[in-house]
Amino acid sequence: MNWLEYMDEDTFFHRLSPVTKIIWFVLISVLIAVVRDLPAVTVLFLFMAAVWVRAGLIDRMKMLGRNLFPIMGFAFVMWIVIGALHVDAPDTVPIYQDRIFCLEYADISRAVSTVFRIFLMVSVFYTLIITTNFSEIIYGLRKLHVPYPAAFGAGLVFQVIPNIIREFRTVVDAQRSRGLEVDRGPVMKRARRYCLVLVPLFIRILGTAQNITMSMFIYRLHLGSSRSSLKEIRTKRDDLLFLGISILVFAGAGYLSLIH
Repeated sequence: MNWLEYMDEDTFFHRLSPVTKIIWFVLISVLIAVVRDLPAVTVLFLFMAAVWVRAGLIDRMKMLGRNLFPIMGFAFVMWIVIGALHVDAPDTVPIYQDRIFCLEYADISRAVSTVFRIFLMVSVFYTLIITTNFSEIIYGLRKLHVPYPAAFGAGLVFQVIPNIIREFRTVVDAQRSRGLEVDRGPVMKRARRYCLVLVPLFIRILGTAQNITMSMFIYRLHLGSSRSSLKEIRTKRDDLLFLGISILVFAGAGYLSLIH
């Protein structure tokens, strides 16, 4: 199973209108970027966990978490170190203190909140692309009165990003088969080894872009012409219910962020 591919399944999240999913995606993405307090971020994470359970996406999210673990671990350590280098308030009781470091509970809270936010930022986008295909994204954007060229470009981005990640993994595996271990050794050595991955990756991305351009030319795709849809998607009761619950959760998370 390729964990980056669209899941053609019959879950409640698949059945939602693409308009509903796009509105939900924009709202929660903005909120994740703004909200930083741990209680508010925890509310968003628990809400998303409930969505994943209901949509049968838990296994996919566990796989995503394993892939993001090095990034989240690095972010956690960095925020702990940065927070321990200064004292938030003179009257706080530190967990650990010496001449240089002063570790407080607020530092741990910020580090955990950052880890949650990183995972949420990626997982929300991931939830959308594995439950909404290319044509549905374009259709949903058109329903929101986005011009077709912009809607087509956005839908194409949602389709191409997983392909780029897949190409990256292919190049890394090819280099590893030649004896180049990109994930071992000191940080500077690993950075130099990744440079050897970027060149063939860039060439493969250019090849993908050329194939897409050629396909658009062969099929005589004219972005300025009006286009019809094979399937008419309507907003149903489940869409309104999901959006209503989402807005209530988002409002609660925003309120928690304000009072802290």
